[in-house]
Amino acid sequence: MRLALLALIFVMVPCTDAAEVSFRRDLAPVLVQKCLACHGPKKAKGSYRVDAFAKLLMQGDTGEPMITAGKPGMSELFYRLSTKDADERMPQDDDPLPPEVVAKFKQWIEAGAKFDGGDPKALLATILPPPNHPDPPAAYPRAVPITALAFGVSGESVFVSGYHEISQWNVADGKLQQRIKRQGERTYGLSISPHGKWLAAASGQPGRLGEVRLFHTADGKLDGVLATAMDVMLDVAFDPAGERLVAGGADGQVRLIDFASRKVTQTLGLHSDWVNAVTWDNNGSRFATASRDHTAKVYDVTANKSLVTFAGHGKNVRGVVFHPGGRELFTSGMDKKVQRWRISDGKRVRDIGFGARPALIIVDFQKGFTDASNPLGRSDHVQRAVDNTAVLLAACKAKGVPVASCAVSWGGPDEMTYWKIDSLYDGSFYHGHPCTELDPRIRDDDYIFQFIKTAPSIFYETPLKPWLVTHCIDTTIITGCTTSGCVRASIVDSFSAGYRTIVPADCCGDQDEEAHASNLRDVGRRYADVTDLESVLAHINGL
Repeated sequence: MRLALLALIFVMVPCTDAAEVSFRRDLAPVLVQKCLACHGPKKAKGSYRVDAFAKLLMQGDTGEPMITAGKPGMSELFYRLSTKDADERMPQDDDPLPPEVVAKFKQWIEAGAKFDGGDPKALLATILPPPNHPDPPAAYPRAVPITALAFGVSGESVFVSGYHEISQWNVADGKLQQRIKRQGERTYGLSISPHGKWLAAASGQPGRLGEVRLFHTADGKLDGVLATAMDVMLDVAFDPAGERLVAGGADGQVRLIDFASRKVTQTLGLHSDWVNAVTWDNNGSRFATASRDHTAKVYDVTANKSLVTFAGHGKNVRGVVFHPGGRELFTSGMDKKVQRWRISDGKRVRDIGFGARPALIIVDFQKGFTDASNPLGRSDHVQRAVDNTAVLLAACKAKGVPVASCAVSWGGPDEMTYWKIDSLYDGSFYHGHPCTELDPRIRDDDYIFQFIKTAPSIFYETPLKPWLVTHCIDTTIITGCTTSGCVRASIVDSFSAGYRTIVPADCCGDQDEEAHASNLRDVGRRYADVTDLESVLAHINGL
């Protein structure tokens, strides 16, 4: 029956002209664009694969060969492309290929199914002629996500991803300098050569094509395509000398590219999932990678070997950079952490971690700082911190974790030290004023140990220390406001008193978000583990 159908199809397919059909030029792009998603290494319907020419010669589940040279009627590929049966036709769930395209496949098989792409085992995506990408829209009808950017060498301009383009902007005045066209659909990584002459761009179309393209920064002209893949390329980086590039993509492969020859010199299967980010050390002898397989790696190019794998990430690793000294590596990821690692032994630079008995400490979430009717209570950043702390408070209460909370208050000006904040002296922070009342979102008179303090730190001359000792606490989880003032003072005193100190950054608030970030960065280097609500909740809920 199959042979009869093929004979009928054979008659119905129109003939093409006598021009020779090139597999590389005419057919491979069609297979990559239309068939690879369902017939590749990760998913192969019917056990048929089209990701390399050698795979096209193999039989599938039907026992029929994909290609029989000289005999379209005996070739499963021709049947699948030309049949009228929607359940059997390739591509499925898509319009059938135009008759003139199917005719080219027929003509090519009749002529002997010659392969003109070099290595038959090479991935089809790597032998394709560079595609001519369409122009970007003249004007964007809506905002599009920025997925990559890079500063020029001098820092005077910044290159930004777009849809089928890269735009260059003047940093000083924010004006557009040029639109670089002939770029892939989505750009995921950008790198400027050390002398600023070249721009490398990692891009692609998910599940179909990945590219690293090279452009002149002066005029945006395309120099060439440095590397291709059958899925998107996610990042690329020049080495410090501008002699090599490293690129990573969604196929889990890392490619080393020689700049002078514009050729891929090595393809390394370092990861089992996407390679999200790549970077070089300062002397260009090593590169590092970050992957969706929850690891980061360092590879020695001179020794041609992988040096170390950092496997202590709980989630997708999205960013990686060497410490300038070259002995450590920083990574970031979906766990919302920046982690620091020693390259010599692959171990994380010391985290403090939780002990056996944590307590939640809430600093100054009182109406004077959380009620918008008060001058110091109008920070959205503080409001979000209160809401997040309320979630953490509920989890601690459910697990029986002790909680202590304070408000700052004085009997009058004689009890106050030399504060530089004028509004503290207007009476609104004297005992009994509504500004000294705890915010109702984090108030629980029956469960929380609540008291008044008069100095920045919750530890200074308050009943907190005896309470901590009574409850055998070894870990403080410090939240509150303001981060740059009373929270920071409390963190330092917690550390000084010998407690493991954990700070969920999104449970702390400040009127100045830059001060919030810089202070947490500083205490995170010295005294505390700075983390987030999600991570702390995971620990509390696991008790």
